[in-house]
Amino acid sequence: MNVQILNEDTLSKLNHIIRRDQLIYSEYSFLSDEQLWKYFENNQRNLFPNEGAFQFVALNRDKITGFLSCSKDHFDSDIFGFGCFRITSLQVFSFDPKEIQLIISSLLQRLENTLIQKEGKCHISIGLNNNTQGFDKIFNSLTSNGFYYYHTLLTFSSIKLRFDESLGLNKGITIRTATKKDSEELSRIAAESFKLSRFKLDPFLDDTKGNYLLGLSARNAVEKKFVDVVFVAEIDGRIAGYYTGKKNYIEEFDRTLGEGIISAIDSKYRGRGVFTALDNTILNWLADNSDFTEMGTYLGNFPVHKSFIKKGMPLIRSTHQLSKLIGL
Repeated sequence: MNVQILNEDTLSKLNHIIRRDQLIYSEYSFLSDEQLWKYFENNQRNLFPNEGAFQFVALNRDKITGFLSCSKDHFDSDIFGFGCFRITSLQVFSFDPKEIQLIISSLLQRLENTLIQKEGKCHISIGLNNNTQGFDKIFNSLTSNGFYYYHTLLTFSSIKLRFDESLGLNKGITIRTATKKDSEELSRIAAESFKLSRFKLDPFLDDTKGNYLLGLSARNAVEKKFVDVVFVAEIDGRIAGYYTGKKNYIEEFDRTLGEGIISAIDSKYRGRGVFTALDNTILNWLADNSDFTEMGTYLGNFPVHKSFIKKGMPLIRSTHQLSKLIGL
Protein backbone atom coordinates (compact mmCIF):
# COMPACT_ATOMS: atom_id res chain seq x y z
CA MET A 1 0.00 0.00 0.00
CA ASN A 2 1.46 3.33 -1.11
CA VAL A 3 0.39 6.58 0.59
CA GLN A 4 0.81 9.88 -1.24
CA ILE A 5 -0.09 13.51 -0.63
CA LEU A 6 -3.36 14.51 -2.27
CA ASN A 7 -2.95 16.71 -5.35
CA GLU A 8 -5.19 18.09 -8.07
CA ASP A 9 -4.89 14.93 -10.14
CA THR A 10 -5.82 12.50 -7.36
CA LEU A 11 -8.57 14.85 -6.13
CA SER A 12 -10.23 14.78 -9.55
CA LYS A 13 -10.00 10.99 -9.61
CA LEU A 14 -11.90 10.77 -6.31
CA ASN A 15 -14.97 12.10 -8.12
CA HIS A 16 -15.28 8.80 -9.98
CA ILE A 17 -15.06 6.52 -6.94
CA ILE A 18 -16.47 8.36 -3.94
CA ARG A 19 -20.03 7.38 -3.03
CA ARG A 20 -22.84 9.71 -2.00
CA ASP A 21 -23.00 8.21 1.49
CA GLN A 22 -19.34 9.17 1.99
CA LEU A 23 -20.06 12.87 1.45
CA ILE A 24 -21.15 15.25 4.18
CA TYR A 25 -24.86 16.23 4.14
CA SER A 26 -25.66 13.28 1.88
CA GLU A 27 -28.75 12.61 4.01
CA TYR A 28 -30.67 15.50 2.41
CA SER A 29 -32.57 14.41 -0.70
CA PHE A 30 -32.87 18.00 -1.95
CA LEU A 31 -29.09 18.08 -2.48
CA SER A 32 -27.82 16.46 -5.67
CA ASP A 33 -24.77 14.24 -5.97
CA GLU A 34 -23.07 16.96 -7.99
CA GLN A 35 -23.69 19.59 -5.30
CA LEU A 36 -22.31 17.31 -2.59
CA TRP A 37 -19.23 16.48 -4.65
CA LYS A 38 -18.49 20.14 -5.49
CA TYR A 39 -18.75 21.05 -1.81
CA PHE A 40 -16.33 18.26 -0.88
CA GLU A 41 -13.98 19.08 -3.76
CA ASN A 42 -13.83 22.79 -2.99
CA ASN A 43 -13.28 22.17 0.72
CA GLN A 44 -10.35 19.88 -0.03
CA ARG A 45 -8.86 22.23 -2.61
CA ASN A 46 -9.08 25.13 -0.15
CA LEU A 47 -6.89 23.14 2.25
CA PHE A 48 -3.99 22.81 -0.22
CA PRO A 49 -2.25 26.04 0.93
CA ASN A 50 -3.06 25.44 4.63
CA GLU A 51 0.08 24.52 6.59
CA GLY A 52 -2.05 23.00 9.35
CA ALA A 53 -3.88 20.63 6.97
CA PHE A 54 -2.77 17.20 5.77
CA GLN A 55 -4.41 15.18 2.98
CA PHE A 56 -3.35 11.72 1.88
CA VAL A 57 -4.52 9.07 -0.56
CA ALA A 58 -3.77 5.36 -0.29
CA LEU A 59 -3.02 3.55 -3.54
CA ASN A 60 -2.75 -0.12 -4.40
CA ARG A 61 -0.63 0.06 -7.53
CA ASP A 62 -2.38 2.96 -9.35
CA LYS A 63 -5.82 2.39 -7.84
CA ILE A 64 -6.98 4.81 -5.13
CA THR A 65 -8.21 2.76 -2.18
CA GLY A 66 -8.51 5.34 0.57
CA PHE A 67 -8.46 9.03 1.47
CA LEU A 68 -7.76 10.99 4.66
CA SER A 69 -8.01 14.71 5.38
CA CYS A 70 -6.93 16.26 8.69
CA SER A 71 -6.81 19.87 9.95
CA LYS A 72 -5.34 21.58 13.00
CA ASP A 73 -7.64 23.24 15.53
CA HIS A 74 -5.52 26.22 16.58
CA PHE A 75 -7.90 27.35 19.33
CA ASP A 76 -7.84 23.96 21.08
CA SER A 77 -4.09 23.61 20.52
CA ASP A 78 -3.34 26.92 22.25
CA ILE A 79 -5.37 25.98 25.31
CA PHE A 80 -4.26 22.37 25.75
CA GLY A 81 -0.62 23.10 24.99
CA PHE A 82 -0.14 20.56 22.22
CA GLY A 83 -1.30 20.11 18.65
CA CYS A 84 -4.99 19.22 18.37
CA PHE A 85 -5.99 17.82 14.99
CA ARG A 86 -9.33 16.68 13.61
CA ILE A 87 -9.69 14.08 10.88
CA THR A 88 -12.46 15.68 8.83
CA SER A 89 -12.72 12.94 6.21
CA LEU A 90 -11.68 9.28 6.18
CA GLN A 91 -12.88 7.21 3.24
CA VAL A 92 -12.09 3.68 2.12
CA PHE A 93 -13.09 2.27 -1.25
CA SER A 94 -13.34 -1.38 -0.29
CA PHE A 95 -15.68 -3.56 1.76
CA ASP A 96 -13.12 -6.28 2.49
CA PRO A 97 -12.26 -6.16 6.24
CA LYS A 98 -8.59 -7.06 5.76
CA GLU A 99 -8.10 -4.48 3.02
CA ILE A 100 -9.92 -1.83 5.07
CA GLN A 101 -7.58 -2.53 7.97
CA LEU A 102 -4.54 -2.18 5.69
CA ILE A 103 -5.82 1.03 4.09
CA ILE A 104 -6.62 2.75 7.36
CA SER A 105 -3.44 1.60 9.08
CA SER A 106 -1.37 2.90 6.15
CA LEU A 107 -3.12 6.29 6.12
CA LEU A 108 -2.93 6.71 9.89
CA GLN A 109 0.72 5.72 10.03
CA ARG A 110 1.58 8.35 7.43
CA LEU A 111 -0.48 10.97 9.26
CA GLU A 112 0.95 10.18 12.69
CA ASN A 113 4.53 10.13 11.46
CA THR A 114 3.98 13.50 9.80
CA LEU A 115 2.38 15.07 12.87
CA ILE A 116 5.00 13.75 15.29
CA GLN A 117 7.76 15.07 13.07
CA LYS A 118 6.14 18.51 12.85
CA GLU A 119 4.51 18.87 16.27
CA GLY A 120 5.70 16.18 18.67
CA LYS A 121 2.88 15.37 21.09
CA CYS A 122 -0.50 15.56 19.32
CA HIS A 123 -4.16 14.81 19.89
CA ILE A 124 -6.16 13.42 16.96
CA SER A 125 -9.96 13.21 16.92
CA ILE A 126 -12.42 11.84 14.39
CA GLY A 127 -16.19 11.62 14.00
CA LEU A 128 -17.44 8.55 12.16
CA ASN A 129 -20.83 8.90 10.43
CA ASN A 130 -23.09 5.94 11.17
CA ASN A 131 -24.79 6.41 7.77
CA THR A 132 -21.64 5.54 5.83
CA GLN A 133 -21.63 2.02 4.43
CA GLY A 134 -19.13 -0.22 6.17
CA PHE A 135 -18.68 2.21 9.07
CA ASP A 136 -18.45 -0.74 11.50
CA LYS A 137 -15.34 -2.08 9.78
CA ILE A 138 -13.81 1.40 9.79
CA PHE A 139 -14.70 1.76 13.48
CA ASN A 140 -12.98 -1.52 14.32
CA SER A 141 -9.93 -0.53 12.29
CA LEU A 142 -9.66 2.74 14.20
CA THR A 143 -9.83 1.05 17.59
CA SER A 144 -7.24 -1.53 16.51
CA ASN A 145 -5.00 1.42 15.64
CA GLY A 146 -5.24 2.79 19.17
CA PHE A 147 -8.21 5.14 18.89
CA TYR A 148 -10.47 5.40 21.95
CA TYR A 149 -14.24 5.60 21.51
CA TYR A 150 -15.72 8.06 23.99
CA HIS A 151 -19.30 8.84 22.85
CA THR A 152 -21.81 9.24 20.03
CA LEU A 153 -23.18 12.57 18.86
CA LEU A 154 -26.78 12.62 17.61
CA THR A 155 -27.74 15.20 14.99
CA PHE A 156 -31.35 16.20 14.45
CA SER A 157 -32.68 18.26 11.56
CA SER A 158 -35.26 20.99 11.22
CA ILE A 159 -36.49 22.52 7.99
CA LYS A 160 -38.44 25.68 8.78
CA LEU A 161 -40.13 24.14 11.83
CA ARG A 162 -41.53 26.76 14.23
CA PHE A 163 -42.46 26.52 17.89
CA ASP A 164 -44.40 28.45 20.53
CA GLU A 165 -42.10 30.93 22.26
CA SER A 166 -44.72 31.94 24.83
CA LEU A 167 -44.41 28.68 26.78
CA GLY A 168 -41.46 29.96 28.77
CA LEU A 169 -43.30 33.13 29.77
CA ASN A 170 -45.87 31.02 31.59
CA LYS A 171 -43.01 29.72 33.77
CA GLY A 172 -41.50 33.11 34.48
CA ILE A 173 -38.76 32.73 31.84
CA THR A 174 -37.87 35.64 29.60
CA ILE A 175 -35.63 35.36 26.56
CA ARG A 176 -33.47 38.13 25.11
CA THR A 177 -30.33 38.49 23.03
CA ALA A 178 -27.07 38.65 24.94
CA THR A 179 -25.00 41.81 25.39
CA LYS A 180 -21.33 42.19 26.26
CA LYS A 181 -22.18 42.78 29.90
CA ASP A 182 -23.47 39.17 30.03
CA SER A 183 -20.18 37.60 28.94
CA GLU A 184 -18.75 37.08 32.44
CA GLU A 185 -21.84 35.23 33.69
CA LEU A 186 -22.18 33.19 30.51
CA SER A 187 -18.52 32.22 30.80
CA ARG A 188 -19.09 31.03 34.36
CA ILE A 189 -22.15 28.98 33.40
CA ALA A 190 -20.31 27.38 30.49
CA ALA A 191 -17.28 26.46 32.60
CA GLU A 192 -19.41 24.91 35.37
CA SER A 193 -22.43 23.37 33.66
CA PHE A 194 -21.27 20.72 31.21
CA LYS A 195 -21.34 17.12 32.37
CA LEU A 196 -21.36 15.76 28.82
CA SER A 197 -18.78 17.40 26.57
CA ARG A 198 -15.90 16.06 24.53
CA PHE A 199 -13.54 17.48 27.14
CA LYS A 200 -15.20 15.54 29.97
CA LEU A 201 -15.54 12.35 27.94
CA ASP A 202 -12.18 12.28 26.18
CA PRO A 203 -9.59 10.72 28.55
CA PHE A 204 -6.72 12.46 26.75
CA LEU A 205 -7.91 16.02 27.44
CA ASP A 206 -7.59 17.81 30.77
CA ASP A 207 -10.94 18.65 32.38
CA THR A 208 -9.76 21.93 33.90
CA LYS A 209 -8.43 23.21 30.59
CA GLY A 210 -11.58 21.94 28.89
CA ASN A 211 -13.75 23.94 31.30
CA TYR A 212 -11.63 27.01 30.65
CA LEU A 213 -12.04 26.49 26.90
CA LEU A 214 -15.82 26.27 27.24
CA GLY A 215 -15.90 29.43 29.32
CA LEU A 216 -13.67 31.31 26.88
CA SER A 217 -15.81 30.11 23.96
CA ALA A 218 -18.92 31.53 25.61
CA ARG A 219 -17.14 34.83 26.23
CA ASN A 220 -15.93 34.97 22.61
CA ALA A 221 -19.42 34.19 21.33
CA VAL A 222 -20.65 37.44 22.87
CA GLU A 223 -17.63 39.74 22.82
CA LYS A 224 -16.05 38.69 19.51
CA LYS A 225 -19.26 37.53 17.81
CA PHE A 226 -17.88 34.10 16.90
CA VAL A 227 -21.53 33.08 16.37
CA ASP A 228 -24.45 34.94 14.80
CA VAL A 229 -26.78 34.98 17.78
CA VAL A 230 -26.70 34.34 21.54
CA PHE A 231 -30.00 34.03 23.37
CA VAL A 232 -30.11 34.39 27.14
CA ALA A 233 -32.84 33.04 29.42
CA GLU A 234 -33.61 34.96 32.61
CA ILE A 235 -35.64 34.07 35.70
CA ASP A 236 -36.25 36.83 38.24
CA GLY A 237 -33.62 38.95 36.56
CA ARG A 238 -30.90 36.28 36.83
CA ILE A 239 -29.33 34.52 33.86
CA ALA A 240 -30.47 30.89 33.88
CA GLY A 241 -28.89 29.71 30.63
CA TYR A 242 -27.97 30.54 27.07
CA TYR A 243 -28.02 29.11 23.54
CA THR A 244 -25.81 30.10 20.58
CA GLY A 245 -26.52 29.70 16.89
CA LYS A 246 -24.97 30.49 13.55
CA LYS A 247 -25.83 30.42 9.88
CA ASN A 248 -23.58 29.68 6.93
CA TYR A 249 -24.42 30.19 3.27
CA ILE A 250 -23.07 27.23 1.26
CA GLU A 251 -22.52 28.41 -2.28
CA GLU A 252 -22.43 24.91 -3.78
CA PHE A 253 -25.89 24.21 -2.34
CA ASP A 254 -27.30 27.72 -2.86
CA ARG A 255 -28.73 27.25 0.62
CA THR A 256 -28.01 28.52 4.10
CA LEU A 257 -27.28 25.98 6.81
CA GLY A 258 -28.28 26.94 10.34
CA GLU A 259 -26.75 25.32 13.40
CA GLY A 260 -27.56 25.31 17.07
CA ILE A 261 -24.01 25.48 18.42
CA ILE A 262 -24.02 25.16 22.19
CA SER A 263 -26.43 25.49 25.08
CA ALA A 264 -25.79 25.56 28.82
CA ILE A 265 -28.23 25.80 31.71
CA ASP A 266 -27.15 26.93 35.18
CA SER A 267 -27.50 23.96 37.54
CA LYS A 268 -29.71 26.03 39.88
CA TYR A 269 -32.37 26.39 37.18
CA ARG A 270 -32.53 22.93 35.65
CA GLY A 271 -35.89 21.20 35.43
CA ARG A 272 -37.78 24.47 35.02
CA GLY A 273 -38.22 24.48 31.25
CA VAL A 274 -35.30 26.81 30.53
CA PHE A 275 -33.82 24.64 27.79
CA THR A 276 -37.19 24.25 26.03
CA ALA A 277 -37.76 28.02 26.06
CA LEU A 278 -34.28 28.69 24.63
CA ASP A 279 -34.58 25.85 22.13
CA ASN A 280 -37.90 27.11 20.78
CA THR A 281 -36.47 30.61 20.40
CA ILE A 282 -33.31 29.58 18.57
CA LEU A 283 -35.14 27.12 16.31
CA ASN A 284 -37.48 29.92 15.25
CA TRP A 285 -34.50 32.22 14.63
CA LEU A 286 -32.85 29.52 12.53
CA ALA A 287 -36.09 28.93 10.61
CA ASP A 288 -36.15 32.63 9.73
CA ASN A 289 -32.47 32.80 8.79
CA SER A 290 -31.62 29.46 7.16
CA ASP A 291 -32.98 26.89 4.73
CA PHE A 292 -32.17 23.83 6.85
CA THR A 293 -30.96 23.43 10.40
CA GLU A 294 -28.96 20.89 12.41
CA MET A 295 -28.96 20.49 16.19
CA GLY A 296 -26.66 18.09 18.01
CA THR A 297 -26.52 16.43 21.40
CA TYR A 298 -24.75 13.46 22.93
CA LEU A 299 -26.45 10.08 23.07
CA GLY A 300 -26.24 10.19 26.86
CA ASN A 301 -28.10 13.50 27.08
CA PHE A 302 -31.52 11.86 27.12
CA PRO A 303 -33.61 14.94 28.08
CA VAL A 304 -32.35 16.95 25.12
CA HIS A 305 -32.77 14.36 22.39
CA LYS A 306 -36.14 13.41 23.88
CA SER A 307 -37.11 17.07 23.50
CA PHE A 308 -35.99 17.11 19.84
CA ILE A 309 -37.95 13.94 19.10
CA LYS A 310 -41.12 15.31 20.75
CA LYS A 311 -40.85 18.35 18.50
CA GLY A 312 -40.93 16.13 15.43
CA MET A 313 -37.32 16.73 14.44
CA PRO A 314 -35.92 13.69 12.60
CA LEU A 315 -32.63 12.11 13.60
CA ILE A 316 -30.41 12.76 10.58
CA ARG A 317 -27.19 11.01 11.65
CA SER A 318 -25.22 9.52 14.51
CA THR A 319 -21.52 10.29 14.70
CA HIS A 320 -19.23 8.04 16.73
CA GLN A 321 -16.42 10.07 18.26
CA LEU A 322 -12.95 8.66 18.81
CA SER A 323 -9.55 10.11 19.70
CA LYS A 324 -5.89 9.24 20.16
CA LEU A 325 -2.86 10.86 21.78
CA ILE A 326 0.44 10.37 19.96
CA GLY A 327 4.06 11.42 20.35
CA LEU A 328 4.25 10.77 24.09
